[in-house]
Amino acid sequence: MAQEMRLWALSSGVGLTLARFINVLVLVALMAISTLGYNRNRPITDCAPQGHKRLISVPGCLEFNATTNGCRGYCPSCAYPTPIWLSDDRPITSEAQCCSIKDTHSVVYRVRCFDKIRPFVFKTFVFKSASTCECSSCSND
Repeated sequence: MAQEMRLWALSSGVGLTLARFINVLVLVALMAISTLGYNRNRPITDCAPQGHKRLISVPGCLEFNATTNGCRGYCPSCAYPTPIWLSDDRPITSEAQCCSIKDTHSVVYRVRCFDKIRPFVFKTFVFKSASTCECSSCSND
């Protein structure tokens, strides 16, 4: 009886279909497990302020090192085929965000300069520095 069932399953393709079903079920289960820690609404980013040091030369003043923050890091981006009903001669839709400065603060340097009247005068130079960064739409400005 069992052998008859086995032969019937092989001849009718039921056994093969069941094997495919089990393979698909295992694949779906693995895909579900692999996304357990992923939250689509949570941006995965490390966009943050990073210090930049440069040597500043101002005519009539001593050279000095200035350290200010810029923004650097990863922001999400993706590209996908444009849906046919939205197609406007662009086959690919791209969405991108860039790591940009959100808030700034001033960094003040007092530098010794030379004056025709007095040998040493202190001048104040103010530079903008990133306080916080964010992922925002990329632009060309």
